[in-house]
Amino acid sequence: MQEIKKIEFRKVRDFSQKFNATFEFLRQEFKPLLYCVIYIAGPFIVLGGIMGAYYQKNSLSLIDFSSFSEELLGSDFWISAVVMLVFSMLAYIFIFAALNEYIKLYKASDHVRSQEVWTAVKQNLTGYISSALALMVLMIFAMFAGGMILGGLIVAANIILLNVFLFFAMMLGIMFLVIIIYLSYITYNNEDIGIIGATNRVFKLLKGNWFDTLGLFIVAWIMTIVLNIIFSLPNMIMTSIGVFHSIESKDTIQLSLSEELLFGFTAFISSTGGFFVSIILMLVMIFQYYSLVEKREAHGLLNRIEEMGNKKQDEDEEHY
Repeated sequence: MQEIKKIEFRKVRDFSQKFNATFEFLRQEFKPLLYCVIYIAGPFIVLGGIMGAYYQKNSLSLIDFSSFSEELLGSDFWISAVVMLVFSMLAYIFIFAALNEYIKLYKASDHVRSQEVWTAVKQNLTGYISSALALMVLMIFAMFAGGMILGGLIVAANIILLNVFLFFAMMLGIMFLVIIIYLSYITYNNEDIGIIGATNRVFKLLKGNWFDTLGLFIVAWIMTIVLNIIFSLPNMIMTSIGVFHSIESKDTIQLSLSEELLFGFTAFISSTGGFFVSIILMLVMIFQYYSLVEKREAHGLLNRIEEMGNKKQDEDEEHY
């Protein structure tokens, strides 16, 4: 039986090699990794999926083709939206924590056990949650400040081409901000530094690698969107059928019990599928983090050279 070669994380990789490493790692570790994610993040994935389905049902019922629906201002709609966001955020935090701790143990061991991953997640859970909240606040503040400045420039400028340029500059800035936040989260939870230190570290790692990282993120993001569409396709069909019938009757969408159950099930699959698909984007960015660190510090290369030296020394002693 051919021995499976472990994936080396501390290695400089080019654009395509990062995707190859991502899918090779998923292929090798699919079952134990999936089990760990379900074991650790499963409750929040299920709750996030249920609330996502409930929120979609509320959104569908608000579509009124006869008049403006005053229910849009109802508390039930907004409560379901807030609860869905809370459970979804917790689901993503626990998924990333399970994935990140799995990789840490994978690098040090030949066999990763789910209980070991859960123990590591519990030990570092405060860091995962607090850093997510801190970085989310930082992102909201930065987007608000940047939006106000660029929005003011767009309003002040009466030249169409300038407005288009400012709009694309704003979108590019948002993308770079998301990348900084993403890598800061990975850095904080892999290095013994604070949030500010992690953010400064990311700026140093990204020096000369901004557009490479941007391209990597966009391709991985598009990939997850395509996979999300596949999971969402049944729900999109159900929604389209409901909207089509409502247009014909010119009334609010009304579903029978069987249709509501089917819609709820497809909406649940759509929501939970999105959580699992996010692992691809997380893993691509983790490989990018390790590649950037290795490119700057070459710890992995030095370790491999040292191992080769020790191996040669052992062989020489055996021959002697």
